[in-house]
Amino acid sequence: MTIEQTILDNPLFERQLELEQEMRTSGIQRFRKNVEKAAEKGQMTGTMSVNRLVTEAHEKVVAAINEFLTEAKSGAAGRRHTAVAFIDKLDVDTVANITARVILDEVTRKSNLTKTSLAIGSMLENEFNSRKFEEEMPKAHKKFLKKANSETLDRRRWSHLLYPARLLGVELEEWSEKDRILVGLKLVDLFIQATGLVEKQVVQSSRFGTLELLVANEATLQWMETENSRLEHLFPIFMPTIVQPKPWTSPFDGGYYTAFRRLRLVKTHNVQYLEELNNRDLSEVYEAINALQDTAWAINVEVLDVMRTLYETGSGVAGLPQADKLPLPLRPHWLPEGKDKMAVEDMTEEQLEEFKAWKADTHRIHKENAAIQGRRATFLRTLGVAEKFKDEEAFFYPHTLDWRGRAYPLPLYLTPQGNDLQRGLLTFANAVPINDEEDAGWLAIHGAGCWGYDKVNLEDRIQWVYEHEKEILASAENPYDNRFWMDADKGEKKWQFLAFCFEWAALRREGYGYLSSLPVQMDGTCNGLQNFSAMLLDEVGGAAVNLIPADEPQDIYQRVCDIVCEQLARDLNSAEMVTLKGKTDSGEEYERVVCSVADMAGGWLPKMGRKVTKRPVMTLAYGARRFGFVSQVDEDTIKDWRSGSPESYPFISQGDDGKPTDYGYKAAQYMGGLIWDSVGEVVVKAREAMDWLQAASQAASKEGLPINWTTPVGFLVQQAYRVPNTKRVDTTFNSQRIRLTYQHGVGKIDSRRQASGISPNWVHSLDASHLMKTIGRSKREGITSFSMIHDSYGTHAGNAWALARYLREEFVQMYSQVDVLGRFKEELEAQIGEQLPDLPAKGNLDLQQVLESPFFFA
Repeated sequence: MTIEQTILDNPLFERQLELEQEMRTSGIQRFRKNVEKAAEKGQMTGTMSVNRLVTEAHEKVVAAINEFLTEAKSGAAGRRHTAVAFIDKLDVDTVANITARVILDEVTRKSNLTKTSLAIGSMLENEFNSRKFEEEMPKAHKKFLKKANSETLDRRRWSHLLYPARLLGVELEEWSEKDRILVGLKLVDLFIQATGLVEKQVVQSSRFGTLELLVANEATLQWMETENSRLEHLFPIFMPTIVQPKPWTSPFDGGYYTAFRRLRLVKTHNVQYLEELNNRDLSEVYEAINALQDTAWAINVEVLDVMRTLYETGSGVAGLPQADKLPLPLRPHWLPEGKDKMAVEDMTEEQLEEFKAWKADTHRIHKENAAIQGRRATFLRTLGVAEKFKDEEAFFYPHTLDWRGRAYPLPLYLTPQGNDLQRGLLTFANAVPINDEEDAGWLAIHGAGCWGYDKVNLEDRIQWVYEHEKEILASAENPYDNRFWMDADKGEKKWQFLAFCFEWAALRREGYGYLSSLPVQMDGTCNGLQNFSAMLLDEVGGAAVNLIPADEPQDIYQRVCDIVCEQLARDLNSAEMVTLKGKTDSGEEYERVVCSVADMAGGWLPKMGRKVTKRPVMTLAYGARRFGFVSQVDEDTIKDWRSGSPESYPFISQGDDGKPTDYGYKAAQYMGGLIWDSVGEVVVKAREAMDWLQAASQAASKEGLPINWTTPVGFLVQQAYRVPNTKRVDTTFNSQRIRLTYQHGVGKIDSRRQASGISPNWVHSLDASHLMKTIGRSKREGITSFSMIHDSYGTHAGNAWALARYLREEFVQMYSQVDVLGRFKEELEAQIGEQLPDLPAKGNLDLQQVLESPFFFA
């Protein structure tokens, strides 16, 4: 019997078809609701259809404005239009964009022509003043723009940006209302003339007499209706299936059983690439992705009950959002309510201080409530999916691949690759017995890892569970009063740890033979560097990332930290001075000595720990360079240090004028450079491989060619970052500060992005191959349940020993059988028709040692 016949005979198949129809219907309803909301708020250019109108109208509007300006400035007979002087203050692209967006935002509301014209003129005035502020005081502009962007209303955004500019002495222009309306009216006329999308309409109003409205014409409304009808079918809300998903047998057919448009094995619009995949032997790829899809999941109802109960209490504990809004601060008793407002000038000094404090607190609470509302909405979607599937015996996750071969589940809100809350809600639908001490040990190792106790050997992790068994069992017995579980891994894995508590309690209650369904995870150590070290047989880097057996897990982040600390100690004796160059808020350049290198080192030493080095080292294999290290140190350590512990923050000096100078970014540059140099001592070969890949990428880019390579599972990767032939239009506010891109066909290869992307994409394609090979091997050996997140592999505790063995054997085999870097070189040389530089020399790592390394994945 074929798979198709088996599915058709499944009694749940009719329900599955109904579920897929519900996914489509829900997607249509969501799409329509978003369009309605946008129309109500006057934000239609935020919808796909109207934004497309903005894009397509842009060049026509630019041409019309240019023609108007040329004629107006030609000196020909005729009155010089007032609008010219104001339009000339900004580049034509900006004027055209603002005009189109303001008009089309009001397109369905039959807006008053004068009101729309005034809005266009006001937006242009604000934009001009913003750029004036930025030109005169770039640092201050950046500072206040960041604050303004946290607001949701345009009026408040502009106020938060331009009011400080006035206080700082920037002479902002103030256009009269008449001028703003005249400019807007002229631009409305030019927009109508250029596009024909809208028209003026005169109506009689009992209140206002004759009104002139701006309305979308019938052709535009019909186009929008047709376009929205087309688009609304393209975004179903994907959910799990209640039967095994349709297996992938080609790049064009798999996942769900009814036709979802645009559903392909690989997320790409390049049909030629998909056709090329279709001509290749992807048997290993299909075997792996179908095994992921066929993994049967269920809702962990014990965790769900706790989550639901704690949320309903409204306390916001355990990472859950608060159920209710935070109360607003009490209004000062002396402040009138309603229309009887009190002028600031009429307040006493004490009242003014109280009023300012009340306004600030109210604003802060409104912002916090908006953030809570966002988190609540996301959480309720997750909870809704869990409630929907909690009574299903089993459900499944259709998967697709990205263009590097990494696998992702299609459904949203509740997936095995989701956050801690989502993963805590999921368990396998089938069970495997825990028969002996070894099986129980794997469950304990998982539990200790969820807690965050994973920097010790495996025996110590198991022992930690027994030492804390009283708290673990108490958490399972009454998780509301016994909240030991809430402290797990600094809050990052608390729900997964609670799921472990329930599972451990059941094992202790039932003893060996207990049928366990909990996914047990084992994670790679800085997996990108593991792959680089293996391909170049780097014994030094390999030892640092646990490719070689050791009594304790090797911590590359701590190793790099130790080297950095050694350099800091040497720098304590340095007499070299550190200077800071910059510009004042008024734009004046300066250079001053802020400290010595010894002071800088002394400031860093008390703060040093693996936390400082972790993200830079982790991202090295994924393309981070020295500048990236600096940015990460500044973002993760300096900014947090400055705001969280200002009393211990050392990077401030007093200038000659007595004013403090914060040289935190200089400190980040110093530390980022130390980490960059130190990591080079630990993973020399990985750095050599990344440098070689970038050089190879640049050689291909000279020929204007994409970079293609075949992964160890036969998957074709095509990296083709292109420079689009675009026109970028910058406006200060447009939701957030965004750049609008107008596409005119496919551009040439972007050599810079090709070079920066090659290392991460290359190593991602290899970790995806390792995962696929491991799944395929495990499936053939009888394992049927997989919880996989790129470099985190999971299955039942009773099968964890086997998965641990197979993933090591497949890793060794993958890098022993084929010189992956050598094959990449051959493929690329064949594509570009020239010789590439020699590959980095290999080291002396014996890959067979990986088989005996307990902490390779643990």
